[in-house]
Amino acid sequence: MAQPKNKLSRHVAVVRIIFGLIWAVDALFKWTPTFRNSFSDLIKSPADGQPVWLHGWFSFWSHFLTSQPHLFAYMIAIV
Repeated sequence: MAQPKNKLSRHVAVVRIIFGLIWAVDALFKWTPTFRNSFSDLIKSPADGQPVWLHGWFSFWSHFLTSQPHLFAYMIAIV
């Protein structure tokens, strides 16, 4: 008969493996040319439809990150 602790450990291990696979797929997508080329649009598009009081925040990040979009895209991919 399996101990409850061992059963829980197996479930936790399975969840960790699944999370790791999802993380690896996400990392692969970040190294594609499409991600680098559309990085500026990814930063600008969430600002649409946001409350007025958040537009300054989105504008700041949009201007800051679009100065060197490929550099920031690579930094995000590395992290």
